[in-house]
Amino acid sequence: HGHETVRPCDQHAAYVVRDGRDVMSSLYFHLTRHIPEGDRPRLSKREKKMFPGLVNKADVQTNFPRFLEQQMRDPFASKFHWGAHVERSLAQKRDGVAVVRYDQLLADGPGELTRTIEAITGEEADPERVGWTIEKFSFARQSGRKAGKENRTSFLRKGTTGDWRNHFSRASAEIFDRYCGEALIAAGYEQDRLWVQGVPAGGGGGATA
Repeated sequence: HGHETVRPCDQHAAYVVRDGRDVMSSLYFHLTRHIPEGDRPRLSKREKKMFPGLVNKADVQTNFPRFLEQQMRDPFASKFHWGAHVERSLAQKRDGVAVVRYDQLLADGPGELTRTIEAITGEEADPERVGWTIEKFSFARQSGRKAGKENRTSFLRKGTTGDWRNHFSRASAEIFDRYCGEALIAAGYEQDRLWVQGVPAGGGGGATA
């Protein structure tokens, strides 16, 4: 659990991978949820380092490229930025190691969890226990909200995929691609690096909160 990579010494592991663009968007809101609203909030030393030049956390379009560049150079709670983390872990292709896709868990939780259990244990998963587990740890059960209903002050903010499109500008896309472009392809989230050209310069519809 946590932000560890899969290591050669790990006999059994489930590596959960999520679109890195969603990861970084989610991390921005996770780390800003305790920063006060309004202009020029009082920041801790750590927050000043993570959010260089921040004036108002709601101005995501201005803040996010700087935040993203900083996270690529000095990742939060990990030795590796998303791209390096994914590439190192995906390289551990062997029995007992299962790659779990977050988007697949949302689309078909029972199927993805069943596949993961069987890949790790080599044994058939119990459908009843799988179904109970998916229900117990669903976003709705854990947060009290339907997936997609956003609460930016909550640890469980939104519970969806593809939200990065609401927050990435062309500048953010270029930064992410420079550090993580090949990893994004290796993880199966893009076929090539041309996706950057489809991101508008001004960012998505939710770029400014």
